[in-house]
Amino acid sequence: MGITSDIVQFKGLDLLNEEERDFLDKIVPEYYEKIKRSLHNVTQLQIHFKAYETAGAGKKEEGKRRKFDIHMRAIAPTRNIFASTRPATHIKNKDWKFSKSLAEAFKNLESQIKKTIRSDKSCARDSRK
Repeated sequence: MGITSDIVQFKGLDLLNEEERDFLDKIVPEYYEKIKRSLHNVTQLQIHFKAYETAGAGKKEEGKRRKFDIHMRAIAPTRNIFASTRPATHIKNKDWKFSKSLAEAFKNLESQIKKTIRSDKSCARDSRK
């Protein structure tokens, strides 16, 4: 499947290693299709990665554990929907595994889309009365 950089934009991609980028290349098309079906007309998906180094003094070590925080925005002609991993103020809740953080962010985005669509339908029903 050909997802262009115009449709899915990444910020902070340089923070990821090769293994994490491979996982990203594999999982994004799958979730993008789900999001596209839910919103019917997605014009853009923005994904912003943040990585937090573990505490400790000294030089950066290769293979050092990092916590990930991922923010996503689905942009459609009629609405923008934002989701992320847990709130940035709760650093202890960020995930150590990139795959888990990415999956959580996508699930949060899907949940926000469902809530938005549900509230739009109920507003439309209320306006007809």
